[in-house]
Amino acid sequence: MTEEELIEVKPEFMGFHDGSYPGAFPPKVSMRIKNLVESPCLHLFSGSSKIGDVRVDLERPEATNHEDVFQFVQDDNKQWKWVVLDPIYSIKRANIKLKPYARYESVSGTLLAQRLLEDFLRGHAENVLWFDICSPCPVGFERQKFWVFLPGAYRTCRVLTWLKRKGERLI
Repeated sequence: MTEEELIEVKPEFMGFHDGSYPGAFPPKVSMRIKNLVESPCLHLFSGSSKIGDVRVDLERPEATNHEDVFQFVQDDNKQWKWVVLDPIYSIKRANIKLKPYARYESVSGTLLAQRLLEDFLRGHAENVLWFDICSPCPVGFERQKFWVFLPGAYRTCRVLTWLKRKGERLI
């Protein structure tokens, strides 16, 4: 790696969410996302967030579509200017948080889940904001920017990655 290829990263303190729902965006993260996205915007694994024109989550009342995200991405045929993803990343209470999905592993650690999401993004998204414990970059996209958020205490760091489609549609 050359000196020109090095990326300087300034981690930010993530702040705290109100505690009403595990995994909810802290206000600082929510504001960063709101300042970037435009319509039409799809939010997958939306939880309690109200970001996005269409919000997909199995169990949260704030979602506009109450269904399995993986089924949604297989059926959806719309084009999205922005797709926001906040997939399940921590499995401390898997029997509670993931029970409706019949899954007991994080999305980042599951190859099948990753491929389903990546295939969907290649066919339907121009920009992606992916909030996770890693900074994924599916084929056909390039990282525009990313932010590292430190939650404090002994909790997992999170990365917000902005992906932009390279060239023409791949699918």
